[in-house]
Amino acid sequence: MSDRLPFERAAAADEEPVSLDGALVGITFRNEDNGYTVGRMEVEGRRHLVTVVGTMAGVEEGDSLRVAGRWTEHPHYGQQLTLTSCELRLPSGRKGLIQYLGGGRLKGVGAKTAEKIIDALGLDVLERLQRDPELLSTVPGIGATRARVITDQLLEQREAAAALVFLADHGLGPAAAQRVWRAYR
Repeated sequence: MSDRLPFERAAAADEEPVSLDGALVGITFRNEDNGYTVGRMEVEGRRHLVTVVGTMAGVEEGDSLRVAGRWTEHPHYGQQLTLTSCELRLPSGRKGLIQYLGGGRLKGVGAKTAEKIIDALGLDVLERLQRDPELLSTVPGIGATRARVITDQLLEQREAAAALVFLADHGLGPAAAQRVWRAYR
């Protein structure tokens, strides 16, 4: 029995996997149990959005991603990249940082608070907070307790990402790695 979905065309024997860097601009569908997601990515050098399908656990709209996979053709939805891997990349620009910090990933941080954090700590805010989490409490309007809650969330996300990469490096697929992480975190 084939492990392809009924609508996927087989990759040509000489077809190389594709790797793309871009921003996830929309999520069409997500299965919260296993992380399977259908999304749309904005990719540099491409005029049109790219449809990506596969396990993308823990990603949100606006995230910077590096994805790899093979092109498939869906009979109704057309060309899409069926993923073999998805890596969350830290944003570098102001717009990406605002989306990353204030896009719903961190409880209690909206766009306005994200802007305040970036204005106070700069575009290298994520690296600076990793080295010195106490810096967050120097941002006007963010007290010590709120700063601790935010930095704890950032730390948990880094740990989750590291664990998922570790598990993938040891042969677990993305869905299995996600289940292991949820069971043992």
